[in-house]
Amino acid sequence: MKTSPAVVLALCFVNVFGNSITELKNGSSRVKVNVRQCLTDYHIDPAVLELDIDRNDDLYSKLSEEKKGCVTACVYRGFNWLRPDGSLDIDLLCEGETPEESEAERKRYTKIVAECRAEVGKDDCKFFNCLNLKDL
Repeated sequence: MKTSPAVVLALCFVNVFGNSITELKNGSSRVKVNVRQCLTDYHIDPAVLELDIDRNDDLYSKLSEEKKGCVTACVYRGFNWLRPDGSLDIDLLCEGETPEESEAERKRYTKIVAECRAEVGKDDCKFFNCLNLKDL
């Protein structure tokens, strides 16, 4: 069974940035504010990324595939992994155990990112849905 990207991203959100969970819970984090605003702009309940896994998984499962792409876009945008020009920070996303693994991942990501941008253009929701469909 494929795990929803929102759940994975929420867990990464918690695990990678565990030292700032206090900031995230009290709402003072700029990242959290940016992600919540982005979700609101797409008319998505920000609770979809709250730490209550049962609740957010239920909310996430009710979203259309395109809206699921919007959730991912908001998280990437919040952490500046998705730049304002629509490009991804490939170097940050492709850190492997070895330089060779990192380079292989970079080539794979770059190819799939280019394919998806060519297919859907500048629409970030459709772009991340495309990446998900290509198992990226």
